[in-house]
Amino acid sequence: MPGIIGVTNEEFASFDNEGWIDCDFSIRVDCFDASFSNQLYKQDLEAFLKNIYNCINGQTTTIEFSTIEEFLYLKGIKQENGAIKWNGELLSPHNTSNKLSFNIESDKSVLHDLSVVLTDILKQA
Repeated sequence: MPGIIGVTNEEFASFDNEGWIDCDFSIRVDCFDASFSNQLYKQDLEAFLKNIYNCINGQTTTIEFSTIEEFLYLKGIKQENGAIKWNGELLSPHNTSNKLSFNIESDKSVLHDLSVVLTDILKQA
């Protein structure tokens, strides 16, 4: 789950860095743990939040998140029993030959939790 650590000040932002959010990431899957810092584009998070709301409201069964730089990809598919099957890929920010691919399952309550966290991050951005 990304945690916000800073936001580019839009008053002083150039075209190149406007709308980027500095984030700390920690991804834990079974015995694997990846932690790093990188930037996310605000519009990527907004699109992910919209996907989550659409799934919560029954308009879709698929939730996707990808970054403009393609270092993080996450796809969730809501099952008939309400569980979400997730698959994802995380590339090392500085060395794209290192990759963590994972498949996990969660219950549907994680969608609400994600929407709360993302809404909070976007309010700060």
